[in-house]
Amino acid sequence: MFDGCSSLVTLSLPVLTGITHQNMFNGCTALESVSLPNVTTITTMYAFSGCTSLQSINFPEVTGSLGTGAFSNCSALASASLPKGTGIPASCFSECTSLTSAGLNIPMDTTLGNTAFYDCTSLTTFSSSTITSTGTNCFGYCSNPEEVSMSALVTIGANTFSYCTSLKKVTLGGEITAFGNYIFRSCTALETLILSGVTAVSYEALCSKACTWLESMAVDSQDKAVLFH
Repeated sequence: MFDGCSSLVTLSLPVLTGITHQNMFNGCTALESVSLPNVTTITTMYAFSGCTSLQSINFPEVTGSLGTGAFSNCSALASASLPKGTGIPASCFSECTSLTSAGLNIPMDTTLGNTAFYDCTSLTTFSSSTITSTGTNCFGYCSNPEEVSMSALVTIGANTFSYCTSLKKVTLGGEITAFGNYIFRSCTALETLILSGVTAVSYEALCSKACTWLESMAVDSQDKAVLFH
């Protein structure tokens, strides 16, 4: 509908209640601000993808899951605010290279899709007590986070933290029952990994054979934490 409108700078549509057209604002490269106070659904794929001048988003009334790649490649996006219950699908914030930990106000309640935060190089920390699942390459190539904590995980996808080269400490809890392979591929700075509630996990699930950081393993049987140093 508005895709490719490269001169559109501001957008205010107070009567709009849903973004349902695929690529609706895709490629609006000059778009800096958006005011859509009554939007309740963003179900289309790539709704704002490639809006490289968009600096912040706030959709207070949105419910349900967003569409795939909704804000992917919004390289100037520094803050994002979405209400409780919003689902984060595949590639939702992929390549949002300006998105900061402080600016991320998204109470993610269930799952993160594949590559949800792929290449978000300005994230420095990430913490959640509600996320139960991460998809493949969810935080792949996020090169700046030093610490991650997620206490409610049940499943964790392959390569979730691959090439997070500054990552030093990871704490994962919950009742993790499914591990993808190479979760920490090339996390060369990783010093401490705490997997609460896990008594056994394969080497291949954690790292590729080329990894050199994993030197020893100790199991604390009291709290069933597997510690890697």
